[in-house]
Amino acid sequence: MALRNILVVSLGGIIGSLLRWLISLPTHENGRPGGTLIVNFIGAGILIYALNYFQAHPNPRWWWRPAIASGFCGGFTTYSAFAVQIQGYLAENEYGAATLYVLVSLIGTYVVMTVISLIYKRATR
Repeated sequence: MALRNILVVSLGGIIGSLLRWLISLPTHENGRPGGTLIVNFIGAGILIYALNYFQAHPNPRWWWRPAIASGFCGGFTTYSAFAVQIQGYLAENEYGAATLYVLVSLIGTYVVMTVISLIYKRATR
């Protein structure tokens, strides 16, 4: 693995992680998943847009894919916070809230990715 790849993934991850942290600050104190939902939806949209772009443009700049997909989106989105928030709901016997959060997260992410893919495909015709 080339050092330059490590550096661009790291830089993308730093930017993504800092942005996730900044977005989650307003919702962190109440313990609710608003910040996690927002970053995961935005991150899924960015990732599917980038993947569509990379598929349509097989030779983008060498650093775009590792910096955006693995670095930024990997640092920006957060499965661990998703899992911790579900555990929190279950620990408080809030089974309905846990189920709703899982469904909104999974279905919402799918909807975001589908809509972004359709927008990308229509815009690039």
